[in-house]
Amino acid sequence: MVAQNNASMTPRVQIFILARDRMDFCRETVASAIAQQYENFEVIVSDNSVSETVSQMLANEFPTVRVIRRMPNLPALQHFNTLIAEATEPLLVLFHDDDILEPDYLSQMVSQFVAYPDITAVGCNARIMRGTKLTRQPFMGSFSGRKLLHMPYDLLEPYLSLSTISPAPFPGYMYRTAMIQGLTLDAAKGGKHADVSFLSSVLARGPMLWIDACLMQYRFHGNNDSSQESIPNRLSWLRHIYATAGVHPKSQAVRDYKFLYWSKWYSQLASVDIRDDVQYLQHEWRKKVILYFIAFSFVRLFCTRMVFWGRLARVLKARFFY
Repeated sequence: MVAQNNASMTPRVQIFILARDRMDFCRETVASAIAQQYENFEVIVSDNSVSETVSQMLANEFPTVRVIRRMPNLPALQHFNTLIAEATEPLLVLFHDDDILEPDYLSQMVSQFVAYPDITAVGCNARIMRGTKLTRQPFMGSFSGRKLLHMPYDLLEPYLSLSTISPAPFPGYMYRTAMIQGLTLDAAKGGKHADVSFLSSVLARGPMLWIDACLMQYRFHGNNDSSQESIPNRLSWLRHIYATAGVHPKSQAVRDYKFLYWSKWYSQLASVDIRDDVQYLQHEWRKKVILYFIAFSFVRLFCTRMVFWGRLARVLKARFFY
């Protein structure tokens, strides 16, 4: 009986690291994974790189780490889905090759599954890295304590609204493997935002937990997929949640969300090079329409929503003081 109790307190964890041609970042990620203060785990690098540099580095510097070379290379979402299908241990982490795990990540995350035996997944907070510089800025903002998620809107609200609380970073989740078998990231459910749709599907199978402990470092850099705005992907995701989560297209949260992503889109226009005269005129007309929308929304939010002041202060603080 004692042996069974010990086993339940230290369930085995698989950490899959999704690697793709980022040798230096991947080296840091793997080093952080194998340095965990927890005994019952396995690190597997799924190398989906075009070149051989990552696999060669791993063979030379981490010879005991298991590497699965993906040849031919898999599309990004299929890579993620393949790892879910290949998972064999009770708990699973699907980690990016440009982020870093803190030494107590596994011990703290596993303890949540022991304390909450019905949860499907746990998401943690993170410290933000900008390139190679670690800041003091927490990914989830002012969030503190624990948040148990039961309903779709519990998960979606921080993505949609101007709340000072942000969602848990996607690569930091630990899953109960049996509860995500058969689920996939589906491009039809939001394109590159299909990760949120995937989490919604996990939540439909049982409650999910967010904790405030910063157990990883989340890196922002020029090659982040999230650094480039995609309006078609945003609209695809919105259509999905309208149909599945009971979110109304004219709700305050959706208006907030549109203000945020159109503002980001507008800020990236300087890098757009349009040489065709007709496309240029269409582009200029679109810019003017969106600028009016942003300006009107800003005034309305500034005058009527106290939470907007908090969000604005948080953005300015992150930009100038971290």
